[in-house]
Amino acid sequence: FKEESLPDVCQLLKRQLLAQNKVASDDQLNELGFYNSDNLTVTQNFYFDETGLTWSFLPNELAVEAVGEPCITVPYEMLMPLAADGSVLTRF
Repeated sequence: FKEESLPDVCQLLKRQLLAQNKVASDDQLNELGFYNSDNLTVTQNFYFDETGLTWSFLPNELAVEAVGEPCITVPYEMLMPLAADGSVLTRF
């Protein structure tokens, strides 16, 4: 990603976390067991698939252990404007 776009990627992660859990607020995420959603960052623990780029977080990294291993998928079309020149994202 472009260095200046990293905060935007983090915002996309947060937006997708809310959408995937069908909630609209941090309070609702907290009720589901998520406690660190304001500190979402781009990590090196990700994979590519047919739908988008998925970041995977360890249990207790983003939510209580009962939630398991949270994964957040961001569709490629949302990420493309933020991709660095020559990024592997351009292959998708």
